[in-house]
Amino acid sequence: MTKIVAIGDIHGRTCWKQIVEKHKYADRIIFIGDYVDTHENYTGLEQLENLREIINFKEENKEKVVLLIGNHDFQYWPGIENEIYSGYQAGMAASFRYEFETYKKLFQMCYVDQHDTIYSHAGFTESFINRRIGSFSEKNINDIFKYKPQTFNFFYGDRNGCGDDVRQSCIWVRPNSLHKDKIDNFQVVGHTRSGQIVHSEKSERKGFYVIDALPNQCLIRIDEKFIIENV
Repeated sequence: MTKIVAIGDIHGRTCWKQIVEKHKYADRIIFIGDYVDTHENYTGLEQLENLREIINFKEENKEKVVLLIGNHDFQYWPGIENEIYSGYQAGMAASFRYEFETYKKLFQMCYVDQHDTIYSHAGFTESFINRRIGSFSEKNINDIFKYKPQTFNFFYGDRNGCGDDVRQSCIWVRPNSLHKDKIDNFQVVGHTRSGQIVHSEKSERKGFYVIDALPNQCLIRIDEKFIIENV
């Protein structure tokens, strides 16, 4: 039996600690990104401390824990310039950037499990892969993020300005566009806020889960079965 725990967008929240304590024997714990920039009343220093605790958790469990990158992390990422999105905290930018710079080897853009399910912050479309990548593989995506992170910048040809464009990257595309143009693999994504985890209407092979539902829910996978769990 293989158990995977997927945790949605953090945004300074500490409820991840309860989840990992409950599932301490899981084979894999995946954070879907957006560790900073709060929607709630967490101070910048509280967000920073929470990010550090997540990094420490990864360092102590390097093979088990997967840290994915979200758009709110990306705007503080080393080597990224002139990418400033909603929620940007100018007063905390240097501190966030320092943490990401120091521990950048611990983060990645996507993860693929043994069932070929793709985990990323927002999801992969055919249009993005064809336009910016060439072909999809976990190694290819993560190598490009390592050496050319600008590949994942916001696509400013997006007329609505919020990511709902099939050409957007895997940290920006919205569920409507992902539904229209996603690559074949089943996907688990965050990024678009929902009070509860949402499953697309397509089949498990073609569909996806949207798990930006903290502090209410997280997603558990046991072998081929997905379970939505209340936090």
